[in-house]
Amino acid sequence: MTFYILITILGLLQIADLFLTHRALELGAREANPMMAWLINKVGNMWVAGIGAKAPIFLLVLWCESIPLTVFGIALMTWVCWNNAQVVKRLRGNG
Repeated sequence: MTFYILITILGLLQIADLFLTHRALELGAREANPMMAWLINKVGNMWVAGIGAKAPIFLLVLWCESIPLTVFGIALMTWVCWNNAQVVKRLRGNG
């Protein structure tokens, strides 16, 4: 049960990252992750590139059913979402 709660949190953070990244790019930011920037450039669509990059990682965590790996992913994605939110806030002139 604990694993499924954690994987749900991780999934929600992945979705939040996509929305925050999309908003930041709309406001004029650039993708900071060079691999994602390359993928977005090649695919031409941030949503397709983001989902395509995140899905295999998410499925790997789901397949492993590893609580430590999931907690690490939650910590990492929490930082990513916080950072993206700060970028959006700064670009909107609120920070």
